Amino acid sequence: MDQPDIVVVDKGQRTAVVVDKGQRTAVVVDKGQRTAVVVDKGQRTAVVVDKGQRTAVVVDKGQRTVVVVDKGQRTAVVVDKGQSTAVVVDKGQKTAVVVDKGQRTVVVVDKGQRTAVVVDKGQRTAVVVDKGQRTVVVVDKGQRTAVVVDKGQRTAVVVDKGQRTAVVVDKGQRTAVVVDKGQRTAVVVDKGQRTAVVVDKGQRTVVVVDKGQRTAVVVDVAIPSDGNIRKKRT
Repeated sequence: MDQPDIVVVDKGQRTAVVVDKGQRTAVVVDKGQRTAVVVDKGQRTAVVVDKGQRTAVVVDKGQRTVVVVDKGQRTAVVVDKGQSTAVVVDKGQKTAVVVDKGQRTVVVVDKGQRTAVVVDKGQRTAVVVDKGQRTVVVVDKGQRTAVVVDKGQRTAVVVDKGQRTAVVVDKGQRTAVVVDKGQRTAVVVDKGQRTAVVVDKGQRTVVVVDKGQRTAVVVDVAIPSDGNIRKKRT
């Protein structure tokens, strides 16, 4: 077997070392404020670069890759181990983290007043976004989905669990709620002086509408055998 090659060069402020031993190769270069190291051992490769305020590290061992970059106020880290990937980026007031392990993905982004988080574990997904006065949350676990949106005076929530769906929207003076559980559906809408509620449970339907001085209520208790729908209106 050949002897490993070792080369050391010092020219001013630069030093370079190359070592090759079997399947390993190492290179270190320092020029002023920069340092670079490359190591390859079988399936592993590591690179570190530091130039001023920047540092980069890449490590690949089998299915794992790690990258770290720091330039001023930015830091990036990527980790891939089998099915797991993590990325962290911080630039000024922004931070992003992505983690994927199997069926899970997590993303966090904070830029000024905005924060976003996404979590996916199996059948669950959660997203939270806050930009100024807006917040969005989405959660999906099995058959359930929840969404909350707050923008100024508006709030929206959607929940789906099995056969149930609920939606709440508040924009200024308007509020809407929809709930569907099996055969029941409820809707409430309030816009200024108007309020509407619809509830359907089995064969019953209730509608209330108030607009100014008008109020309407429709109740259908059941569908008679003759097919006529009895309604009571007040």
